[in-house]
Amino acid sequence: MKIVCLVGIFSLLILVSGCYRYARSTFLEKYADEDFSPFKNIYILNRDYDPDKHTSILFVFDEREDGPYVVRVNSTLGKIVGTSTHMMDDARNPDSILKQQLALKFMQYHISALDVDSVGNVRVWMKHEHPDLIRVSNVMNIPEYNRSDYKKIKGNWYVNTEW
Repeated sequence: MKIVCLVGIFSLLILVSGCYRYARSTFLEKYADEDFSPFKNIYILNRDYDPDKHTSILFVFDEREDGPYVVRVNSTLGKIVGTSTHMMDDARNPDSILKQQLALKFMQYHISALDVDSVGNVRVWMKHEHPDLIRVSNVMNIPEYNRSDYKKIKGNWYVNTEW
């Protein structure tokens, strides 16, 4: 009985690992050469999902660091169903049109989070605490991440080797 359970657990781990690799490779096939410049200085996080309403709740942060602009997107229809500035410290100029457009574009990627910094480095989260993929604008020099945790896989794309 113990062996059957261990085989089952091992099989499940292989299946989950394979699905993750497939998602990662699919993302790279589609978006390796994507122009992420519209996301410059933007971090978008898929914070939650409401299955009853088929709605993703996205937090959109910009360089002002005053809290997220919240965008609710119906993932079935691909339409924005609500926005909010209630979590922002200064909601006078939230750049709402741009953030809504970026939120809709973000939904097409089917990822957990996306961050593009001021020099164009792209960080992609699929399901882990640290970025699963990083595309560097020039050379792998992102101080907050240990270079040994990433290996080059395609062009300027690096994959997290911890998973």
